[in-house]
Order: sequence, then structure tokens, then C-alpha cells
Amino acid sequence: MVKWNVSLMVMISFCSSWHSAQGVLVEGYKCLLDGEKEIVYFFDIHNQVEWKDREKDELEDLVQIFKKYGQSSGKPVHILIEGVWDPWSSDSVLSMLSTRLAQEELTSAIVIENIELRAASAIVQDLIRLHLQQSPTNPRVSSTQVFYPEEVTFSDVLHEFFLITASLEENYKVSSYKVKEIHDKEMSFIQYFVEKKLKQTLENNAIPLDKPVALLLEECLTEEKRDVYNTLRIMIYTLSNCFIDLYAFHRVLAISSDYKIVLIAGGEHSKWVKSQIMLRLDAIQEYQQGDKESGALSQQNIVVPLTKDQLKSVLYA
Repeated sequence: MVKWNVSLMVMISFCSSWHSAQGVLVEGYKCLLDGEKEIVYFFDIHNQVEWKDREKDELEDLVQIFKKYGQSSGKPVHILIEGVWDPWSSDSVLSMLSTRLAQEELTSAIVIENIELRAASAIVQDLIRLHLQQSPTNPRVSSTQVFYPEEVTFSDVLHEFFLITASLEENYKVSSYKVKEIHDKEMSFIQYFVEKKLKQTLENNAIPLDKPVALLLEECLTEEKRDVYNTLRIMIYTLSNCFIDLYAFHRVLAISSDYKIVLIAGGEHSKWVKSQIMLRLDAIQEYQQGDKESGALSQQNIVVPLTKDQLKSVLYA
């Protein structure tokens, strides 16, 4: 069934452009599932200020490439994108592609779906991290909800996780045995982590669930308490990544092979993707452009953005 395909989807997990959307596409590849389902994957690295100029050009390049493809190909495209709300209206693929494609009136040839389900969990992470830096926090928007920094609570986070879990359970009901195995294993970890780690930490530290997190942080006067909140931030980050992994995985499998599926998101390769997905499900990788590594930038590993010709060659492969 799937090998590379789920890696495509699941690598989305570690795609966390939690604060700003500056970044560009650095990798793309195409694979074939079950001999008929085509998946194109574009991998974005976020928060790279030095790529700001390429970011704007890349958005327009991709719009024109999709436009020509939609006009010339008989096969419609279904785009799954980790949509990012950018209060500064940055011209990035993740924040503006949906708007730009709508302006081109391509809805008959191209379906674009925001797979970002995390809003409450994202903004709580922002609040805790940026509180330590004494930086302002912006609202967060998912495909269904909006949360504001002065209002969001830990109860909102738990409810968001509950809703995502319900959606995942619905998505995998008709899955194959192998897919169910992967789903069940990951959901077991998620449920354990929510109940035994996240909820227990909240309860053990007597943290009110319905009080705005912003107010709780204002009252956080000791280093010990700040460490507790930072631990909660890491737990929420871990869970939200697992959720987006599984959700993208199931959405790709659910979409008809009548469409060419395009995944656009940022991320690092997770160990779970490599060990549980790529080794257990089968697919044929047909084409690849760009960096083959994890996407994690370091002094020794400078990743180069994809060119317009490379973007086009991956989509048309």
C-alpha cells in the first residue's frame, strides 16, 4: 500500500511554523500508491528571514505553475496545505496560496484544503514560549477555529485534542489492516500522553483549566512554576505534531485516485515516519528534487530553495 506516501503526510507533523511564516519550499517528490494514486509532496522550511525575497517569488511561481497545470491537464488536483495565518500578510505559500488560487478562479480544476487543525494548542505554545521572551503573541487560526491570546485556556487545548481525535477515529474506520495498525499504535501513544502526562501535570500542579493561560503566566512568579509551564508547552507540542501526522495521513488515503494529491507543509522527518511508516507500507518513489535530508538547518547543512523549474518538474512528473 503506502511507504513513501505516508512519510509525505506524516512529515507534516513536525511542520511547526508556530510564529511566523517566512520560509520556502526546499524539497519535492512524487510517488505512486497502489499503481494509481499520485502524490506530490512539497516540503517547506519556515522562519528563514534570508529567504524573504524568494518567498514572494515562489508564491507567484507556484500559482502560475498550478494555473497552467489546471488548464492543460485532464486530472484535477487536490492540495492539502498546512495553512498559516499571517497577521503581516506575508506573501508565503503557506499563508497566501489559497487566496491567490481563488483569485485565479481555478476552483474547477484545483481543490485546496487546509489541514491545519491546531489553533488553541498552537497559541498556548506561543504564549508560554513568548512569555519567557517577553514578546507579543498573535491570534491563531485553524481550518475551523480562531483563538486569541488573552482568552485561550488549557480547557480549549484539551477540547481541541478531543475534536481531532474524534475526526481521526472517523477517518480510519474503512482503512486497511496495516493502516489500522499504524493508527492504533499512534493513538495509543497519544491517549496515554494526554491522560498520564498532560492532564496529570495540570492536575498535580493545580493549574486551573478554565482560566486564560495569559493570566496564569502573569501570575507565574517562580522559576519552578515557569519550568512547569515550559514542560506543558513541550507536551502540547509533542501531541499536536502526532495529531497532524495522523490527520494528514488519513486525508491522503481518503482522497480519490481521480485526483493528483499535492501535500504542502513544513517539517522535519520524524523517527516515527521513518520507522513505522516508510518501512511498513509500500509505494514507488518516481521523482525527487531538492534536499534529501531532514530539513533541519545547521551550520553544516544549508538547504537551497527549489527553483521554478524544479517546482514545475515535480508537479508534472
